[in-house]
Amino acid sequence: MEAGIPDPYPGVSFKDHKINNDGVTARVFRRKDLESLTSTDGTKAPLFLIFHGGGFSLGSHYTEVVLIKVATSLGFVVVSIDYRRVPESRFPGPFDDCFEGLLWTIKNGSRFGGDVSKIFIGGSSAGANLATAVTLKARDEAMKEIKGQILLIPNTCHYRYHPKDKYELESLHSEGDQLGISGEAIKYIWDEYAPDQGANPYVSPLLAESHANLPPTYIQVAGGDVLRDEGIAYAEALKAAGCVILSS
Repeated sequence: MEAGIPDPYPGVSFKDHKINNDGVTARVFRRKDLESLTSTDGTKAPLFLIFHGGGFSLGSHYTEVVLIKVATSLGFVVVSIDYRRVPESRFPGPFDDCFEGLLWTIKNGSRFGGDVSKIFIGGSSAGANLATAVTLKARDEAMKEIKGQILLIPNTCHYRYHPKDKYELESLHSEGDQLGISGEAIKYIWDEYAPDQGANPYVSPLLAESHANLPPTYIQVAGGDVLRDEGIAYAEALKAAGCVILSS
């Protein structure tokens, strides 16, 4: 850290690793007091793969400071993926980077004391969207490493294709300006990220043909947030498919 700037991760070490030729990096965080433990006695820690929020256009490894602090304090090895962003890269670029981040974590996680059979995945807002989409693809490819999802204020369906006959979307209109992000801004974000993808479930996980066999999921929504109803809808879809859901 530069002189005079407080360390956002006291007691935690981190290092960046290039994961592809597009300059995408994975930043691996570990508690310093666990480094020798995992390297000497074979003990492996669960892995937490994080995708940051930022409307698909902003954000970095520093965006999810609180989430990373909580996860490392609980003993997780945390892997943050700094995926490509809009406007330089639209779907499928960010999604592909995040899925590649999962594959990289499976291949390399044990080097950092991680148990690659116990991967948890999560993020906030756009990062939560990417987490749901990556988890869907992992299920579709019969991958078993993901053991849980942590989704904070997730956006789960492009507004143009939201199944209003099944799920409400009032928050996009009624709660639009309370937190400084309007419904129109959310529409703009969706159109910039995926302007011509139709009802692609890797853009809009709510629209997947099936939500069966997805891992246990924690979903957090905020009452005054424009994305509230998208998170509630996804929780309802997972519950209907028999998935284990914890929501707040």
